[in-house]
Amino acid sequence: MGDRSAARTCAPHPAERRRDLPARSGTAVLTSPLERCRRTVAPPAAALGLEAVVDERFGECDYGAWTGRSLEELREEPEWPVVRQHPSAARFGVPAAARIAA
Repeated sequence: MGDRSAARTCAPHPAERRRDLPARSGTAVLTSPLERCRRTVAPPAAALGLEAVVDERFGECDYGAWTGRSLEELREEPEWPVVRQHPSAARFGVPAAARIAA
């Protein structure tokens, strides 16, 4: 992916751009459960005095019990070969019986 520190140095911090934000009209800012989304929304939400609230409906993809685990750990899972060879065939967070029925 490259070095992201250069991008963070060049881009203005969201909290520094408060003048560009719309007038406060709510009580919270909704965000995806993904860490990158929570980190992105935190500064502007704080600048507006709003709470950043995680809303699971904004999740991009449910990886179930795989979420947050290291690749080293995941390599031990029986589904790992499927994920490596045919990623679109993998079903995360879906019980085995439901995968078979599909």
